[in-house]
Amino acid sequence: MKYKLTLLLLAALGFILLPKTEIWAANGSIQPFCLDRIGVRHLQQQHSELTGWATRIALVELSEAIGPEGIMAFMPDVEHHAIAAGRLGELFHAPNAVPGYSHHASTIAGILFGNDPNAWCDQLGGFSYHGIVPDAAFDVYEANWFIFHSILAREAREIDADVVSISWGSESSDFISQWWQRGIDAVVQRQNCTVVAGCGNSRDITHPSSGYNVISVGSACGLGAIPQRLAYFGPPTQTMSSFGPTKDGRAKPDCIAPGIMVSPSLADTFSYNIDTEGVGYSSYAAPQVAGIAALLIDAARLYGYENGDDPRVIKALILNSADKLAGWHKGAPGQDDDHEAVLDCLQGAGLVNARNAFAYFEAGRFEPNLPMPTGWDFNTVAIEPNAPDSVRIYDLGITVPAGQAIKATLCWYRHYQEDRLFSPQPLSHLTLELWAMDNTGELVELLDISDSTNDNLQHIYYLAERELRPVLVVLAATKQAATLEQETYALAFTTEQDNWQGDQFQADFNADGLVDVRDLEHFLQTWNRWQTHDGVITLSNVPGLPEDLNSDGRLDRYDFQIFSSQWQQRSEWYSR
Repeated sequence: MKYKLTLLLLAALGFILLPKTEIWAANGSIQPFCLDRIGVRHLQQQHSELTGWATRIALVELSEAIGPEGIMAFMPDVEHHAIAAGRLGELFHAPNAVPGYSHHASTIAGILFGNDPNAWCDQLGGFSYHGIVPDAAFDVYEANWFIFHSILAREAREIDADVVSISWGSESSDFISQWWQRGIDAVVQRQNCTVVAGCGNSRDITHPSSGYNVISVGSACGLGAIPQRLAYFGPPTQTMSSFGPTKDGRAKPDCIAPGIMVSPSLADTFSYNIDTEGVGYSSYAAPQVAGIAALLIDAARLYGYENGDDPRVIKALILNSADKLAGWHKGAPGQDDDHEAVLDCLQGAGLVNARNAFAYFEAGRFEPNLPMPTGWDFNTVAIEPNAPDSVRIYDLGITVPAGQAIKATLCWYRHYQEDRLFSPQPLSHLTLELWAMDNTGELVELLDISDSTNDNLQHIYYLAERELRPVLVVLAATKQAATLEQETYALAFTTEQDNWQGDQFQADFNADGLVDVRDLEHFLQTWNRWQTHDGVITLSNVPGLPEDLNSDGRLDRYDFQIFSSQWQQRSEWYSR
């Protein structure tokens, strides 16, 4: 026994004494570093022509009054070196207000348009600060002005933007809030612009991110301490990122992105700071997704992809290319996905990946009779189930081996009437199916189906158990209340190696990089909390509970076995 203990102590000491590798060099790194994790840097290196030049972005920012002079802080610090060279267009605000600089707005503008090769902050030393779309044009709207003049006004001013980035939200359910919520959702359809909004940092998904046509973004959890926290991410925590479903039962958020980073400081035009208090905020996650949307729109216009800049195409590509993190699961607890649940309650479709999204986009639009392991389509389907074009069949023309993942995402609009109340029209009910085809061309086995009746989105993630030839089917459901004859949709699809990602062991509940006694205490406390008199712990009302490690809807010995198998394991980024 003493011999075994000595070996364990020597092994532990050896790990402690091993030299630790910095996640970046002290000088010459590029910030925000989280953009490496979501594939932006790789895409920028491979396609330097994609800078956002062909796009325009609207930043919609809440204002904060400062002092009695009527200064409203809602605009980015355009004097800061990170933002000074940006293509700022117009400021939209109340005529009696004096625009002031906002740290919140400056951080968001830095993520999108930042460009400062000689940046510095005390925690990191020198680095280059580079945003996602530094050459994109942008306008800044004060949020209340935006709502009343671009959404609710009798003659609303058109929003001259390809992407609208919103990093605020409201949980109010009064008539006015519902009115402008519908109005922002209707803008996507009416003006053909992609709207991206943070989902909030509390329990309920906030407006306007709860909109049908809006891309709702949650915040991935930054792991460890600074600087590791800027580079490594795990699934959202329920205390830092709002989670679905919405109050009317729809899947939100749609995806997640890192929510913590280095940002321009208002202290002076050269300084930067790092938020060291929180693990992430959807305010800072949303502009990353808005930036990826702008990159895809930029590519569509530069390369001449017809309809490639349509918001439905952009949303389908972003969601389908996302990386699933530990614990991803559709719907309520249980080892089988729910066909009527579209996305994970915390992660949505997963952590966004710009490199993957562009690869799917570049693969091209679906062409029948050609092998298409990856691609997208923009098409229509008849709403009447008996119509000849009420079914669209996508034979991908390939055979996938056992263990390979098949992913597909279907998006269409929720339509609104052209009245001042933005009255919603009946929602079209489209279904997405995955079939296996035999050698004669017959569809012989239904492998998976996404059939939500509440959402204007369907998503399939299927891991092949045997070699098969996959076929995707888009069809109208048998019962329709929609008034349209045809619905226009976008479909993104891919077959690839199982792409579950993440920098966090499932059993590392406190996200400190080590599965240890603290995590055991947490597991046992949760076990005790949900224990019942008969010893059966079911979690049907607690979707996405992290301690349910095998996602079967229970806390039992099987979860503890998984926990035990990860005991004392350290993440790559762990340092102590």
